[in-house]
Amino acid sequence: MSVAQKQNNDSLQEISWTVVSGVQPLVYVAREGERPVGVIEMRPTAGYRVTTCTGIAVGDFPTLLEGQDALERYVADGRA
Repeated sequence: MSVAQKQNNDSLQEISWTVVSGVQPLVYVAREGERPVGVIEMRPTAGYRVTTCTGIAVGDFPTLLEGQDALERYVADGRA
């Protein structure tokens, strides 16, 4: 999986991705350390919907990788 790093109080944090098991369609949870920062929901006919943990829609993307990159950029920009 891809990894984003963010400057936060002079330390770098990675975004880690976890698949929520037993949920259909697939849902991926993004965390920065222990803090959840967003989710990606697989939408079978429409790609992947990216939402922050505060409910802000980042967008819909045709691939999981594009969705992950978008959320990681959003977090790196300090918006999440």
